[in-house]
Amino acid sequence: MQQIVDADPPEMKTIHVYMVPEPEPEEEPEEQGRFSWPGWPRIGQRCVQLVAMALLAIFCTAYSSPAYRIRTISVPARFLPGETIAANAAIVPTGVKTIPARQARGILTVYNGSILQETLPAGFIVTSQSGIEIATDQAVVVPAANLPEPGVATVQAHAVVAGSQGNIAASSISTNVGSSLVIKNLTAFSGGRDARTEKYITAEDKNNALAAARQKVEQEQLAATHPGVLVGCTETARVETSSVRVAWACQYATWAAPQGAQVLSARVQGTRVVLQVREVVVPQ
Repeated sequence: MQQIVDADPPEMKTIHVYMVPEPEPEEEPEEQGRFSWPGWPRIGQRCVQLVAMALLAIFCTAYSSPAYRIRTISVPARFLPGETIAANAAIVPTGVKTIPARQARGILTVYNGSILQETLPAGFIVTSQSGIEIATDQAVVVPAANLPEPGVATVQAHAVVAGSQGNIAASSISTNVGSSLVIKNLTAFSGGRDARTEKYITAEDKNNALAAARQKVEQEQLAATHPGVLVGCTETARVETSSVRVAWACQYATWAAPQGAQVLSARVQGTRVVLQVREVVVPQ
């Protein structure tokens, strides 16, 4: 069999292939009214970085801060000399009492010119030149006259109306009684007093003054600067005529705290001081 072979084989062709990047899809337009800024994603990334750095700084700082502990310890007390604080407060009287009027009193002299004795009854009234009525305290018997001398008797008497107006002067009375008796006051009457009110000190007034003096002492004690801690105070109080005096004798104590400890509170218990302290915890 005869094989037929082409004398001229077909011509070879070269094909060139090029890589062309696919175009990125276009971003959808922002809705009308929304904010659009090309640099927004970059700012967001920066904010996240700053927050991360801040958290890292806080963590590092907290990790490096010293640790503290609070504990209660007892140390010996050193007692200081006592201090005395005193204050006075006036007693203000609030009680009110009424003192009634008092009658003036004196002596009447009775002269009898009759040869017969005469008698004046108790409560016999005579009137002074100024119109003040005076009454005898009891009956009086006036002896008969021994001419040319009259019989004479004296009798206690008082002003009928109480008050200072009854303090009549001497010779304010010269009254004839009948045809033979004459009544006079040779001396002044005295002791007459008008009614009045007076204030007096009650038990409550003393207690109020005591409380006021105690408050003054307490305020002074709190305002003053004292070393250490207060152990206690002893109070003495004295009530005088118009005031109250209060004195506090106070005792204080100090202590020696451990080195580096911050004392938060202190109180005395017997011969020791109980401290609440804040200390740095040293890592083991």
